Amino acid sequence: MTERAGVETVRQLAKIELHVHFEGCIGPDLLARMRAGRCMGRAELDALYSFEDFPGFLKAYSRVVATLERPEDFREAAKFIAGRLVAGGVKYVEFTFTPLPHVRRGLEHGRVIEATLMGLEDAGAAGAKLEAAFIYDTVRQWGAGAAEQSARIA
Repeated sequence: MTERAGVETVRQLAKIELHVHFEGCIGPDLLARMRAGRCMGRAELDALYSFEDFPGFLKAYSRVVATLERPEDFREAAKFIAGRLVAGGVKYVEFTFTPLPHVRRGLEHGRVIEATLMGLEDAGAAGAKLEAAFIYDTVRQWGAGAAEQSARIA
């Protein structure tokens, strides 16, 4: 079997993703389509995703999280992310989801998760059927109180 044939075989296999940070799936192309991202130029978007170390990644991740301003943003993101995963052969995904940054910015978690699920349904209606689960986590450096609040939200 040639290397190219091997790559094509793997591409066609059904896949599962067991540790996917939802907000981490929002790349520059999706961000450019989203309402908050449209106020950034392409050079600024590309620079946001040009980091060389973990602190640089965390800075970019925080900026992306801050662009999710309305439940509708989560719906749009979920539809896009599901479409990309399904296009790559993914049949099942476990999203890691951190509710506290959104809740602390004033978003109601029930509306956020409802919109996210609606986005996954939208993707399914468009042919990108994906089984998904959510694993809630917390922001470690925010301490035990934040972990308890995350558990209550979940």
